[in-house]
This record gives sequence, C-alpha cells and structure tokens, in this order.
Amino acid sequence: MSTDTTTTDDTDSTQDMRRNPSKRVFASELNDAVYQFKLSDDDRAPVWTALPTGESANRVFIAGTATLTEETGNGSMMRARINDGTDGGNFYVYGGEYNPNVESLIRQLETPAYVAAVGKINVYNRDDGDAMVSVRPEQMVEISKEQRREWIVETAEATFLRADRFEERVGDEQAMTNDMEIAADEYGDTIEQYREAAREALRAVAGEEPSDAPTP
Repeated sequence: MSTDTTTTDDTDSTQDMRRNPSKRVFASELNDAVYQFKLSDDDRAPVWTALPTGESANRVFIAGTATLTEETGNGSMMRARINDGTDGGNFYVYGGEYNPNVESLIRQLETPAYVAAVGKINVYNRDDGDAMVSVRPEQMVEISKEQRREWIVETAEATFLRADRFEERVGDEQAMTNDMEIAADEYGDTIEQYREAAREALRAVAGEEPSDAPTP
C-alpha cells in the first residue's frame, strides 16, 4: 500500500494525502496522541495530531492483525480492533457510509486477518475527561504475513528515529522544532515506552522467521 498516493473517491482528499503523507506509528504512541490542532482558522485546513515523539501527523499508516470486528452506531458502522504485534497494542478503526469500501471489508473479514490502513486520526473526548483515539481509514486492505512483518520493521525504524531526534533536541530552544515544542508541552519528554513498544514488536516477529530488524 502506498502511503502518499492512496486513491479515494474524494479528489480533495486525494490531493491532501499527497501533500501530507502518512506517518508510521505503533498503537501505544497513537493511543497517547490526544492533542490536535490546525495551522490556520480555515475550516478546510488539515487537522494535525501531535505525536509524543516530537512529530505531528495528518494521517497515519497502520497495520497488524484484525482480531475483532463488530457493528456499532446501531449497525450503521463497522469497527475493527487491530493488534500491532505488541501486548495490548491495539488500533481501532471505523468504516461507515463515508467510506463504504472500508465498511464492506471490515464486515467481510474473517478474523484473525492481517490488514493495513491509511487514514485520518480521530480523537474523541469523553465527558469523564478521558480521550479515545481511533483511525478513520481512507483505504484499508488485507495483507500478507510478510507485509505485516515489513510494516513492523519499518515502523520500528521510524519510531527510533523520531525518538532519538526528539531526545537529542528537547530542552534546546534553538534546535527544537515547533512539533517538538508541542509534544514536550502536551505530553512531557518521557518517551522510552515507545521505543520499548517497538522493541517488543521486533522481538515478536524475530521468532517467526529470520529478521534483518534494526538494532535499537
């Protein structure tokens, strides 16, 4: 699946995807990414989500094993739970009338199944103050075991790079980017748990077949 040329029925959405390619991220980090913002007051301006490792994402590229599918919204939508290869690292994705192809795929999935998706991040703030993060896929496909393994290796690399860059610059006002400043203000600068999630995913796939996974 291409993460920057994915096609949807909405031309504006497709153009937006090419301008703002997706970020690879594990569920543990995405589920903590609850701060969203815009760079302008324009109603059509992209919504960005601050990642705790110091970058911001307009959309994400996720993959893993779909372990549960269910109807929600009085049957008008389908939800899938996707495990990213870590203990408790689950994404939640939704398909409905805004993207019938995704809804149809989720409805027809025979779990467990390997899947990948590119989509926008949704943060729902509950009345009790907690926030729930989910993904609204613009495209979702079934993938092979090898493709799921490749996603884990490449997402681990991306996570290590973000984390290293953030830790090298945090506290240095001249070196920090705006995204890093937002992440530090909103989440703090403790990010080792995201490296550990990446290591956990790499250890899981290392037992399946020979691995050329990067060394953390």
